[in-house]
Amino acid sequence: MKKILAVGLLALTPSLLLATPIVSMPSDSDGPFRHNVFHAAESAGGAAGQILAWFNLDTNASSFWDADTGALSLNISIYSDSDLTTAVGTASASSDNLMGANLNGFDGGLIGNISWSFDLAAQEYFSTRDASLDLSGIIMMSFMDFEYASNSSGDIANSYQSNLLTLWGADGLFNNGVFEDSSLGVDMMMEMSEPGILLLMGLGLIGLGATARRR
Repeated sequence: MKKILAVGLLALTPSLLLATPIVSMPSDSDGPFRHNVFHAAESAGGAAGQILAWFNLDTNASSFWDADTGALSLNISIYSDSDLTTAVGTASASSDNLMGANLNGFDGGLIGNISWSFDLAAQEYFSTRDASLDLSGIIMMSFMDFEYASNSSGDIANSYQSNLLTLWGADGLFNNGVFEDSSLGVDMMMEMSEPGILLLMGLGLIGLGATARRR
């Protein structure tokens, strides 16, 4: 029984290393690129229009990204103000093809898709900002590997640098390298756990397994 426990803990370690926890969503409104906002998409390419809402990581739920497989699970709280004081709903996002290998090339290729699901409170709030938006179903956003803009802090859209994943995308169909019929866009940044921290977590589990085996 003790040996089985040790083997099980060891087997968990690789998956923990792959599914990297999202620990924060930094915000920086300086320069042309703004993070963690939903905005009107004024063109099929998802160009930023009026900001509709701000959002931040929901710390009451777990969120992670696996750069190797492209799996994403993200939970956010949505606010009507940039100070994040007035909550207006929540949303969850998921993906199975948002792979790190597709980032940083800036070759115009498709990085991946993210599916958004908004709770009823968020749906009602967005309808007051833009009556044409229907967020009652799953909203699919596409992200293209373009270096659209960088801000005063050096953050680059659609890139993965120093454990920061920065994305700019829009809903609508993605055909032949262009978006079609997009109406809702997003700017967002996610900060991942440091690899060293995850390694220590893995080593800690290995240590627990070894201790259980000795007993």
